[in-house]
Amino acid sequence: MAEDNFFVSKKKSSRPQILVIAIVCLLAVISAEVFMILRKNGKEELLPDTGSVDLDDKELADEWLSQIDGSENSTKIALVGKEYIFENDIKRYLSTNGLIAQEDNPDIQNEALDELINQSVALQEGEENGWVDLSSEIFNNPQKDQSARMSALISVQTSFERFMVEGNYIYEGISLYFVNTVPGELAEEKGREYVKNLVHGKISKAYAEAKSGRSLREIGDELKNDLDMPKIDPNYKNDIYIAASSTSKGIDEELKFQGWDKVVSLQEGGFTDILLYEILEEDGFYTFFKLIDIVDTEYESYDAWIESSLGDYNVIKY
Repeated sequence: MAEDNFFVSKKKSSRPQILVIAIVCLLAVISAEVFMILRKNGKEELLPDTGSVDLDDKELADEWLSQIDGSENSTKIALVGKEYIFENDIKRYLSTNGLIAQEDNPDIQNEALDELINQSVALQEGEENGWVDLSSEIFNNPQKDQSARMSALISVQTSFERFMVEGNYIYEGISLYFVNTVPGELAEEKGREYVKNLVHGKISKAYAEAKSGRSLREIGDELKNDLDMPKIDPNYKNDIYIAASSTSKGIDEELKFQGWDKVVSLQEGGFTDILLYEILEEDGFYTFFKLIDIVDTEYESYDAWIESSLGDYNVIKY
């Protein structure tokens, strides 16, 4: 905030000067109060009706951009939080979506800009949630890698659908096959029942450790180093540890076969029993799951989340 410098005479005989001092003091108090009101989460913000942006975000965007060679020659068309959107971003978007022939249509341009604004919000929210890392390769750069940016956006949407969709059940589990499509080396040598009993002993130990508080991922990593496992299940490294999410609606029969529907009856932090699944001489495995969290948010869809989050960002169109 700029300071106004006033010269005030200290002579007591001048009542107008005393009035000036009083007015200055009053303005200083009001200004200080307004400044404190406009402090939010450690950031200095300007009144919304000025059309100005959060200085911290703009300064960060400018500083980041200043480190990119040639960026000063690119035309900015919007600022979204701490990211600029550029004229060539619009052209690339229109070209990618087969709309380049309509690039002079204002309605098409506005629709493209709105979509790019939503994408920027998604990336910044994704970073806030720890789902993606934003670098100049994909963010606030007139020559960003569009393919890498789209991959980051897909990652954000995937993470949202796992962690933030209302009613999602987030869980993890351990699965150990004693037959996985074809018998492994140990089953060929000693028979299916021998391997089945061996695997039951291993998963029972894992289950007890998990219920005592040990990390399932840590247990899974240890089982991957078990010397018996390559002889039991050639694909064991991909099968042992499971981290997933689903809703209580629409779980298909394959998921039910694998026991994932048992998760929806658990309380947070709860475990299923050790479950056995066999299909005659084909697949056979033991598994158990732990429910980590039941998502409780107001968001029913990715689009609803972006629309809600948009209000948290200063968006300025140039």
